[in-house]
Amino acid sequence: MRMRRLKIAIVCGLGLGLAACQTTNQQQQVDQPPNARSLIMVHKAVLWRDLESIKNASIAAPVRHADGWRVCVRLDTKGSLGSMTGARDYLVALYGADRRPELVMEDAAAACAGEPHVPFPELEGGYLRLKSDKKSKTNAPKSDRK
Repeated sequence: MRMRRLKIAIVCGLGLGLAACQTTNQQQQVDQPPNARSLIMVHKAVLWRDLESIKNASIAAPVRHADGWRVCVRLDTKGSLGSMTGARDYLVALYGADRRPELVMEDAAAACAGEPHVPFPELEGGYLRLKSDKKSKTNAPKSDRK
């Protein structure tokens, strides 16, 4: 009986220790700003409907909130009637790698008014990465190389 209690105490202690490690890890994810661009790119289909119509995208720096991080994304996309809506601000909640971002506010002009934005072209529909010069030279036939 005494040995059983000791085993239970050890198992409970290990369980509490693991729970503390997990809480600390989650807390670290929330304390440090997430890679907003990466998270938004991975989950863009959840955040917006017509991905190919997105134009003039820009993003602000993440801002800390009580339950995670928030980032302002400005873009122009087609509305429900098929015409471009004009540039609108979207407030996106970021929670870290273990939970997908959520669209908090679709017309967040007041919340995002003072935030400086930088271009976010990889979010735009039809965005293609340019091939680097080195790759194109090495892939050229030997007769074309200098």
